[in-house]
Amino acid sequence: MRAGAGLVRFLLVLALGARSSHAEPPDTATQAPGAGAAPAIAPLPLVRPLPLTPRLARETVAAAFRAAGSSAVREHYSSMAARARSSALLPELWLRVSRSTDDSLRSSPTLDDPYKYSAAGGAGLWLEARLAWHFDRLLFDRDEVAVERLRREHSADLARLAAKVLEVLFTWQRASVRAGDPKATADELEQATLARAEAEATLDLLTAGWFAGRVKAKRP
Repeated sequence: MRAGAGLVRFLLVLALGARSSHAEPPDTATQAPGAGAAPAIAPLPLVRPLPLTPRLARETVAAAFRAAGSSAVREHYSSMAARARSSALLPELWLRVSRSTDDSLRSSPTLDDPYKYSAAGGAGLWLEARLAWHFDRLLFDRDEVAVERLRREHSADLARLAAKVLEVLFTWQRASVRAGDPKATADELEQATLARAEAEATLDLLTAGWFAGRVKAKRP
């Protein structure tokens, strides 16, 4: 009886251990909000602000447009289109001058020569003038097509100029950040300094000297 009771007790211990090992995990829905949840990791702030801001990018592109004479070119194209339409108020004038000659034989009989003919001739000028108005050109003139083509080409040139300015600005920013990195090696600092100087010279040329003054005013 003792051996049987010990065996039963041993089986009960094994059953209880197996049941506890397969217990369901606690329901997390009933936990208090925020209990056991991993805290959100906030992004680390930058050590220093970036030198390139959206405002600086806009100002640099606008300065490059001014240096390229964008406003003057647009006004010139608008003036060309206006002149093309207003020219319809003026007539087209054709002038033609021609010279005419007349050679003829005239019968002038006499008693001695009843079959006598005499030659007669002359020369004159013929003047012709014509005026024509084309009022349909007040609505649309064929020269406006050429002006519109010039405008599209100018807009494409400005888009390429803006892309070039932004590309150099990003190069300047990367070089400026690298040049101020205390972990950079001597070779990396030298390369970054040269790249920043080249970018500043290019931007200064594209903006007709505006960028150099702007950067000097921002630096301490």
